[in-house]
Amino acid sequence: MFPFLVSVVARLFAGWCRQKTRIFPFDIMRFLLFRLI
Repeated sequence: MFPFLVSVVARLFAGWCRQKTRIFPFDIMRFLLFRLI
């Protein structure tokens, strides 16, 4: 996979979640997993 594209998508997804609702633990786990990758 492309780490750069994944990080960009993760940031956009995180920003959208912040506008809609609070970030859930599952989203945080996803962000951490993407960062590890």
